[in-house]
Amino acid sequence: MGIDVPSDVIERAEHGERVYLLPETLDASEAEAVKSLLVSARKVSDSNIVTAFMENPQYEFITYDSNRELFTWSAGADQPTTASGFVIGVITAENMVPFESESLVASGLDSGYVKLGNSAASRLLGDDGAASLGKSLAVRFATVENYISGLQKSLMDLFALFGMVLFLLMATASVVVACIVGIVNQVSAREISVKYVLGFGVWELYRREVLFVNASTMAGIVISAILRCNAGLLVGAALLCISNLAILIMSRTRTASVVLETVSREQ
Repeated sequence: MGIDVPSDVIERAEHGERVYLLPETLDASEAEAVKSLLVSARKVSDSNIVTAFMENPQYEFITYDSNRELFTWSAGADQPTTASGFVIGVITAENMVPFESESLVASGLDSGYVKLGNSAASRLLGDDGAASLGKSLAVRFATVENYISGLQKSLMDLFALFGMVLFLLMATASVVVACIVGIVNQVSAREISVKYVLGFGVWELYRREVLFVNASTMAGIVISAILRCNAGLLVGAALLCISNLAILIMSRTRTASVVLETVSREQ
């Protein structure tokens, strides 16, 4: 993190003292309140993992220059990526409490307690990414790149599934529209034939069907907007375009055949 911690402070932490770095910006009352909170939050409790701190609890508080912005590891878009004025714990294998020693393994960028830069990883980790933190305590680290790759793979699978569902909806909508146009052509064949010969367009020939399809789709879009469902809005817009395109194509291909059939029957 780039914070300069004196070597004697690190040595005390390695011997079991609970060491915290407090921002210089805290006044006396704020510093005392923070110290009281830290002591009460990390009290000794029963655990199978016993550290030197648990056998002889000691606390050490020192100040550091907190004007520098530090990376927060935040994974939320609404949270800042850098901030200052942190209270930092100098944690070693010998000054851990059960809250830490029993829960070091965590997934995600913002939920893990221990994070290593490239230089620290090269010094502390083996080829398999594992590090020994004490007598019976070990932990395995994963790279941020590996974590992000896993997220990307999950998103790609989700998009692929969403794409398949969207394709099936488009195909279903096209079939339904084709059936509607076919039924209208059969029921109103003579009327459609006369209007087609007189030069009427798609809107005049299939006005009710176009209104029905568009009104049904728009109702779904409005409901999605009320529920704030972005996926529903996307699907609704796609269905609206596909349905109107299907009506246009089917009307042009099927109407001519209906006219020919009607004329042949009349003759």
